Amino acid sequence: MTEMASFQGTYSNISSFDLHRPTSIAEVCELTTRFGENYMFMGGGLDVLQMLKSGMPVENLIYLKTVPELNSVEIVSNMIRVGACVTHHAFEIHPAILENATDLAHVWKQLGNIRIRIAGTIGGNILANSASYDALPAFLALDAVAHFEDSKGSWCVSIENVTKTKQFGLLTAIEFPIGDARVFSMDRSLKPVTSVAVSAEFSCGLFKNIRVGIGSAFSTPLGRSLHNKAGISPGELIDHAEELARAFTAALPEPVENVFASASYRRRMIAVILARQLLKIAKGHP
Repeated sequence: MTEMASFQGTYSNISSFDLHRPTSIAEVCELTTRFGENYMFMGGGLDVLQMLKSGMPVENLIYLKTVPELNSVEIVSNMIRVGACVTHHAFEIHPAILENATDLAHVWKQLGNIRIRIAGTIGGNILANSASYDALPAFLALDAVAHFEDSKGSWCVSIENVTKTKQFGLLTAIEFPIGDARVFSMDRSLKPVTSVAVSAEFSCGLFKNIRVGIGSAFSTPLGRSLHNKAGISPGELIDHAEELARAFTAALPEPVENVFASASYRRRMIAVILARQLLKIAKGHP
């Protein structure tokens, strides 16, 4: 969830608004063009409802769950494309996820509580850009891309850039690579201190393009590459996991400091969890 203390309120604080239920992406884009900046999107509504209860005014509320394209999961050219309004529960039980991203499905079954998984959407989780949410660290590790659309056309943006600005149109889908060569692991055991996700390609006996996603340790989730351009064998990764993790963590910006942990403790724990994750994926590919 986002920082709920910022959104405390009651239903009596919700101002009147016009509700729109488009049935296509084209209709959504037409509405946003018509309303200019005087609108708000709503998918699962977990965060939006809290903002409305806090008294945030909105003239036009565009409900996106009525758009079929935003609720689909499909495989496109060795990539899984997940509609922005797919709920966490629908994601974790979808055959395409269970068959092609088993480790990811297992992680998703542990997210939040049943209310969040049933109502919350993948797109809403990402756009909230909350340090404590789990979708972004996972997708940052997977080097996912986000699909956007407006009345002028459609385009893709790296998931990392989505976290840096909100100057985009309608988020329609998230896309990430799949395949037997793709490995993924995530450790959430130390939340709210930190969570760490790791993804890599394994081919020709080497791990390549190792990516790390970190949650709860910075003001927003953070994604970085673990530099090993030539690749590294499972044996080498086992031998050097702690060294790689320490070097990677030392180069990170300063973690946040709050009631849950100091910055220095967070940095140490990121290194510990990352080393464990590297050992886990290495031992899974002898």
